Amino acid sequence: MPLACRDLRLGFALKGGGEHRLLDGASFDLPAGSALALTGPSGSGKTSLLHALAGLALPAGGSIRWGELNLPAQGEAARDTWRRGNLGLVFQDFFLIGGMTALENVLLPAWFDHARAPEALRDRAAALLARAGIQSPATRIEAMSRGERQRVALARALLRAPAVLIADEPTASLDAASGAAAAELLLQVAQESGATLLLATHDLALAARLPHRATLVEGRLEQTQ
Repeated sequence: MPLACRDLRLGFALKGGGEHRLLDGASFDLPAGSALALTGPSGSGKTSLLHALAGLALPAGGSIRWGELNLPAQGEAARDTWRRGNLGLVFQDFFLIGGMTALENVLLPAWFDHARAPEALRDRAAALLARAGIQSPATRIEAMSRGERQRVALARALLRAPAVLIADEPTASLDAASGAAAAELLLQVAQESGATLLLATHDLALAARLPHRATLVEGRLEQTQ
């Protein structure tokens, strides 16, 4: 799914009055099926930008068009519907549910629409976990390492074969080996499925693997490739 942003502005109100501007009038495009790495110092607004692109937060101004849909112009319910049908989200903190197994966590998105996940989705969930190196999908999340949990979170984001993948620092809290495994899975599946990928990271080696790169700094989005 192609992305086109025009005159995008992001910011938040300050307690003493005024506004802190994170992004001031950025315009950029990303072709369908391509991938963009977003870098920049901590606090520069990378997460805020990803939240706006996902429709989780509204920008201060400008447009975010996924295909023909201007996401900020939609109501909250319409944005929720768009996310369920088109978007896979990967967070640094995983947001997995304790007391549930790896397989149950991956199937959570399906349970929003079905009392029981269809067999095809159950098969896909099991296949994604196997590909992620999770040998025991019946293991409860709290018994897993951080690296395993992130791979479960990746499998969950990929369950519906989304047209768009947004990943916020997916390797930041992992050791080098676990981070490399998680990144490899994300990049491979995104490429194979033709998903449009946006990834925020401090890992410049990971960023260099993506065909498009941009840096967010002092309210500007500087595209380096």
